[in-house]
Amino acid sequence: MLHKWKQEFLYNFKSITYFLGINDTSLMVNPRIQHRPTICYRPIKPSDLETLERIHSDVFPIRYESEFFQSVVNGCDVVSWAAVDRSRPDGQSDELIGFVTARIILAKDS
Repeated sequence: MLHKWKQEFLYNFKSITYFLGINDTSLMVNPRIQHRPTICYRPIKPSDLETLERIHSDVFPIRYESEFFQSVVNGCDVVSWAAVDRSRPDGQSDELIGFVTARIILAKDS
């Protein structure tokens, strides 16, 4: 049985891909590539810090404080999930290739 937050994450992922017009996520994979990735999700951990900061700076135009990244990798006030390709043949099957982070704020605090 999936945890409620994992169910919500997967539901939201499906909603986002639908909104973007991606009906089949396998279409995001280049059919000419021999290697077929096996994408898995796991909690972000402290050893992901450097890769998380690098990917974040490559993708987002806003620079975040180091405290944000420390909160993410240590699970403090931020819900986070890592995407990893378990089928990578280069010994990096647990290396972060994507991530999702969210902060939950009560309506009375916003």
